[in-house]
Amino acid sequence: VALSKQHRSGLLLKHFRELPTDEGKNGWTNPVRFAVTVTLPDGLPEQSFELSIPKERMRDLAGNVNEQDVVYHVEYDRTPPEMTLSKTSPDTLVLDSPFSVTLTASESVRTLEATALRVDGGRVSRLTPQGHNAFVAEVIPETVGEIRVEVPSDEVEDFAGNANEEKAALL
Repeated sequence: VALSKQHRSGLLLKHFRELPTDEGKNGWTNPVRFAVTVTLPDGLPEQSFELSIPKERMRDLAGNVNEQDVVYHVEYDRTPPEMTLSKTSPDTLVLDSPFSVTLTASESVRTLEATALRVDGGRVSRLTPQGHNAFVAEVIPETVGEIRVEVPSDEVEDFAGNANEEKAALL
């Protein structure tokens, strides 16, 4: 397969290489996988783009061509999700009585685990996802006084792999 460097919407394809595969046994032709490295120009704004290989544009050594278009959608995102914490109930905290904290991300995120939350003066008994960017934590106070609930940095990732910055709420 030959693919020259091409500019497409300001993107430069730098490397196009074949990856090894263990598929295709019993005399069948091995399927071939490829990796493409895309270099984005400095200052490029966040955006969506696609990399496409039109049908009949790739040819194997036997002369067979790809029968379908292949399209890869990529989201170029460098912004980390921001977390906001707010107490939702009750107004007065009672020792050993749970209260709820809503954790909201500024964008869709991957799953957050209850063990990732830091609680000074209490513990998280349950964490429930609420869609793609919010969670409700049930917190049980274990001391009298102020309770601090915190989402440490690098515990929440968006779908581009950007990790959150540390945010905390004092209750």
